[in-house]
Amino acid sequence: MKKNKKKNNNNNIKILIVSFILLSLIVLIIYSRNFRNFSNITLFRNNKTIYNVEDLVINKVKYMDKENIVEKEFGKPNKEKEYNKNGYNYKDKEYDGLKITLKENYGDYVVVKVEVTKRKYKTGRNIRVGNHITKVFRKYKVINKTGSYMYGKYNINSIKDKSVTKEISFGYRDKEKVEYVDRDSVTNIDEPTLIAKVIYEYHYGKIKKITWSYDIE
Repeated sequence: MKKNKKKNNNNNIKILIVSFILLSLIVLIIYSRNFRNFSNITLFRNNKTIYNVEDLVINKVKYMDKENIVEKEFGKPNKEKEYNKNGYNYKDKEYDGLKITLKENYGDYVVVKVEVTKRKYKTGRNIRVGNHITKVFRKYKVINKTGSYMYGKYNINSIKDKSVTKEISFGYRDKEKVEYVDRDSVTNIDEPTLIAKVIYEYHYGKIKKITWSYDIE
């Protein structure tokens, strides 16, 4: 009788050990799926606009909003810097986890670039720092093609090619970022073309930084 009881106890211990191992494996699989780098993923296409100027927002502030609107939304910055670059005057306003760049425009300063590193700020399509990069894929609804370019027949090298006069749009992804780019059509080869872009930097599947910009040297 004692021998049988000991045998049963040993069996119970073995069952517990196997159950623990199986549970640990399941947890590891779920964790790795949530935090993988998403080097391969299939996206889907629809007929909606893939990326446009309406995506250039931060909370209630949008591209080309004036300086007073920025400070109405976020208050006085923790740090401010004024400088000149390529003949244009700029201001950088820094907040907690947020940097906003404004460019002088007919006497006013207007928003042309935003860099976000904290979750408390909402960008276009309700995407925030800390979200999974798969949310970006779902929101933009494009198809994954062979290689790194997700849509568009152009690439990063096409931006400076003024022999291509039409508007250029494409999506790009590598192991560290997803980037959507739109270059305006070329009207004068002697003048700079305007480039709009939004970049989602990520690590192990989570967005760490969001940057968008338009009309900035």
